[in-house]
Amino acid sequence: MGQSVLVHRYCDARESGLMFKLELSRNALEDLKSLRKSDRVLILDSLEKSLAHEPTQENRQKKRLRPNLLSKWELRIDRFRIFYDVDLESQAILIKAVGWKDHNTLLIRGMEFQL
Repeated sequence: MGQSVLVHRYCDARESGLMFKLELSRNALEDLKSLRKSDRVLILDSLEKSLAHEPTQENRQKKRLRPNLLSKWELRIDRFRIFYDVDLESQAILIKAVGWKDHNTLLIRGMEFQL
């Protein structure tokens, strides 16, 4: 998947009163562009609701991943999987990739990806 580079800040904590700011990497933006508009809207709306306050609190949708090259955390939104890292010091969440599950197969931009 390559090195992620910050290219877009989706939600600034100071502007919205949220505890964490959400940042999208170049890879995540490309992943979102490959999805239907309705899916992008669902994902972006859910990101703010699910991550901005307690991004490291595990629940049915959020889980810490085993060590891998992609990210430390996964957020599940319907069939979609959002992979992210959290920087507690700067209170920032970097969305690194967006994919979806087809049965037990993870797909990112239509290509199978192994964690």
